[in-house]
Amino acid sequence: MPPSDALTLRRPAVSFPFGARAGLGAGTGMFTLALRQLLESGTIYAVDKNPHVLWSLAGGSPVEAVVLEAGFTRPLELPLLGGIVMANAPQ
Repeated sequence: MPPSDALTLRRPAVSFPFGARAGLGAGTGMFTLALRQLLESGTIYAVDKNPHVLWSLAGGSPVEAVVLEAGFTRPLELPLLGGIVMANAPQ
């Protein structure tokens, strides 16, 4: 999927452009980057069991990207979120 499609899919789900969001099973970060373009400020928690490719997302934007190495087998502590992205995330 091209990044422009990810942006088109995310746009209707962002009703307010600030606050905290999470991407569970963030993978390569395509949806995380699309969400970052739609937010004016806030924090995105990019969560993946193998987050190495996601480290490049940190910094460079008024929207902070926090990369967390985690899966669905243990509890995950996150702050109150304004939304969650979870697409094609295997167990």
